Amino acid sequence: MAGVNTVRATITRAMDGWYTLTVSIRENGRSRVLIEKPAASILDAESVAEAFAARHGAPWHTVEVLYR
Repeated sequence: MAGVNTVRATITRAMDGWYTLTVSIRENGRSRVLIEKPAASILDAESVAEAFAARHGAPWHTVEVLYR
């Protein structure tokens, strides 16, 4: 992910008890969503976000994780 300033994983609790995971990047002053998908739990959402970041060369410790 060369040129990427920030990788952010946002985990949002949905009304139906599920969660929504959104992984976005900020590069050159612009944000864009890479994935958005439902997850059954916070742990599932974190696991998907960590795997996605690893596949794209972003170390997990550098990913901003937000919980809403």
